[in-house]
Amino acid sequence: MTRFGAELAEHPLSSYIFDDKLYTQAVMTDAKTETITFRVDAALKDELAEIAEKQAKPIGEVLRELVREHIKQKRRREFEAEARRQCLEAAAAARDPNSDEAQVMREMEAHFADVMREWK
Repeated sequence: MTRFGAELAEHPLSSYIFDDKLYTQAVMTDAKTETITFRVDAALKDELAEIAEKQAKPIGEVLRELVREHIKQKRRREFEAEARRQCLEAAAAARDPNSDEAQVMREMEAHFADVMREWK
C-alpha cells in the first residue's frame, strides 16, 4: 500500500502493489474493526499464504471470509435445530384430534387430495 499512499482510503475499492503483484481490496472506511491475534504453526500459515496468493487476497481477508462463513454455518445449524424443534412440537400437538394443529392438518390433507384429483 505504500506506493499509493493515503489516497487508498478515499476509494471503496482499492488496489496496491506488493512484491510486484497487483492486489485489489475493498476498503471499509466506516466500519469499526477489532484486532485478533492468535498463533498457528508454520505449515498452516504457509498453506494459508498460498491460498491467499492464489486468490490474490491478503491473508487477513481470507481469514475474515473464513470467520464469516463459520458464523453463517453456525447460524444456519441453529435455525435448522429450532425449526426441527418447532416442527416436532407441532406434530406432537397435532396428535390430539381436538387441537388447532390437528384441524389444520385435516384441512391441508383435504386440499392436497383435491390437488391430486385435479392432476389426474
